[in-house]
Amino acid sequence: MAFNKFLIFVVVALIFAAYQVQSANLIIGTGPSGGSLVYSTNATRNAILGNVQTQDVIYRGFAINITYITAMEVGASQNATARLVGGGLNMPNCTLRFTSAVSRGYNYTIQVWGRS
Repeated sequence: MAFNKFLIFVVVALIFAAYQVQSANLIIGTGPSGGSLVYSTNATRNAILGNVQTQDVIYRGFAINITYITAMEVGASQNATARLVGGGLNMPNCTLRFTSAVSRGYNYTIQVWGRS
């Protein structure tokens, strides 16, 4: 019985780990329909041995409500993370935080869509 519980734990842990590896892209919203591209940029950092790098990308719009946000990894995965730390949908601003893995870099293309 203990072995079965252990086996279930291992399977769940492996599924969770696989999900984490595949979730490097950030997509918030249901798509750009009905809006227009209001901001596009890249977030890029080269690898530095032994370091974890963090970068905040801030979009400040005026009289625009954000409807869709994407941060898509470019090239092979570097196991970085992208997350929304401020603002977001139906707001005029957003802050995205990018964090590298240890001794790795990252390269993301960011798009913010919105409408007035």
